[in-house]
Amino acid sequence: MRAMGFEDARHFLSRTGFGGTPAEIRQLASKSRAQAVVEAIDGLKLQPHTKPPEWVHKPLPPRRKLKMLMGDKKAVQMLLRTRAIDLKTWWLDEMVQTPSALTERLTLFWHNHFVTSMQKVRRPVFLYQQNRMLREHAAGNFRDFVHAVSKDAAMILYLDTQQNRRKSPNENFARELMELFTLGEGAGYTERDIKEAARAFTGWSTQKLTGEFKFRRFQHDSGSKTVLGTTGDLSGGDVIEIILKRREFGPMIVEKLWAEFITTPIPTEQRRKLVNGFRRDFEIRPLVSAILSSKEFWADANRGTRVKSPVEFVVGLVRVLGLRLENPKLMVKACRDLGQDVFSPPNVKGWKQGPAWIDASSLLRRQLIASRVRQLDSTAADDPAAWLGVPTAQVRSECARVLLPSPPVQTDSANLGQYELGELLLDPVFQLA
Repeated sequence: MRAMGFEDARHFLSRTGFGGTPAEIRQLASKSRAQAVVEAIDGLKLQPHTKPPEWVHKPLPPRRKLKMLMGDKKAVQMLLRTRAIDLKTWWLDEMVQTPSALTERLTLFWHNHFVTSMQKVRRPVFLYQQNRMLREHAAGNFRDFVHAVSKDAAMILYLDTQQNRRKSPNENFARELMELFTLGEGAGYTERDIKEAARAFTGWSTQKLTGEFKFRRFQHDSGSKTVLGTTGDLSGGDVIEIILKRREFGPMIVEKLWAEFITTPIPTEQRRKLVNGFRRDFEIRPLVSAILSSKEFWADANRGTRVKSPVEFVVGLVRVLGLRLENPKLMVKACRDLGQDVFSPPNVKGWKQGPAWIDASSLLRRQLIASRVRQLDSTAADDPAAWLGVPTAQVRSECARVLLPSPPVQTDSANLGQYELGELLLDPVFQLA
């Protein structure tokens, strides 16, 4: 099979991860496109590569009891804030260190689909548990995924499912299950369906200490319910199965995953095939594989057209340039300053993607961060020729090939050799993948 070459390899690593180092690009360039897809899919991980904070194995008592033990509300807040930063630092470092960048890209994608937030959950250990769950299901079976999400402690607290009781149903989870997680806004359901589905999830709760799912039988409404045309003593699990059998299920998930990797529109026939396959078996892995193998993924029109999210931008800087950070928490601050604070999406719909990440102000902030990179220890700055694997005379032109998906804005494309690393990092094209 024909080797893909440098440009294809750079594109693949940018879209399926956070960019590639020169060595990673050259290594992948000798393989075919099909080999690249197979290796990325086969390399997906169910477990994180880096060690999490020690406290994830030592659950804290409920907040009220913790306040009594510590005797100071501010001390409790400081402890939880510290743990939240620890958790964010751990995940960003995992993105830098992981041998499977696609695992982290998919985990981040689902984090922005099945949204929860530290501000509402206020239990860092539950967000860690959810992160583990997201990566375990990120390329697995979507049916199993939704069932796991419905019983996840962070989700139960975020959407107030623990307050969903027989005498006072709470519709939050039922609404988002249909609207944001499975079918899409207005896709074949009514307000009545949401209200009836909420009754099916009454009594679903969580253990405050461990986060384990707990069904509170006496809070459950065991009466007859009608959801999407099906009537009976329906449970929450029944409702999920009913939703996944609907003809409206499939397009939203397929289109979101397509948009994660491809910026050009999905062709009608391609959409039909992918939706039918996904509805048949609910398997995410072959869906991702088909998207990455499509001619649209590799098309020239799909290159250098995706605005990097703040996480992609920051993690990419550290990973590709080999930055050595004395304080990895700097990544948390940088991502937060740019508008993407992991574990803290802005609302239940998550972060907006694409061009929404960039305006005049955010571009200046990104360039300020990039300008500071030159002051940090890095493989790229210490010995650029060794980093790039080329003679010194070729450093500048090769640097542009590694860092940018297209020629810099500020230069004649025939004269790339006059631009240094720092100038390329400040070029607007560096914001694209």
